Amino acid sequence: MELSFEGYGLAYSGHATPAEKSAKDKHHPWTVQLQASGPHAAEGTIEGRLQVTGVAADEAKRRAPDGKAEILLQGAFERAFVAELGLRPLASGFDFIVDHRFVTQYQGPEPKYDPPKRKVRRKVVRRKVVRRKVVRRTGARPVRKKAPA
Repeated sequence: MELSFEGYGLAYSGHATPAEKSAKDKHHPWTVQLQASGPHAAEGTIEGRLQVTGVAADEAKRRAPDGKAEILLQGAFERAFVAELGLRPLASGFDFIVDHRFVTQYQGPEPKYDPPKRKVRRKVVRRKVVRRKVVRRTGARPVRKKAPA
């Protein structure tokens, strides 16, 4: 399958082919060869592996129209590479795991529901700030003394 993606100012193109699953592989491996374009073309061919989890492969088969799961996997591979470019540049020998979130185009948790807010009318009152001495309450009201007349 042919791959081409851009992310973080870098552009890559190449192809991916399914690899044979060895006894130590937990997921379905794919070998990938990429060629950078633009100013990073001098790096040459970048080779590595992508491992597709079983859940991701099943989800791609379930969602694919007419059994063309490779189309969904192609988009998942490209999203995985762009996500990885956000962390570090690609180098030969990479080994990434592609899980079901790349197949289902996971965008993060759902935003919390905020009900629409009513307009609140506030009355602005200008007040003179008066500092008062705080009298400790003992349970009875303080007695005021009358000024002499």
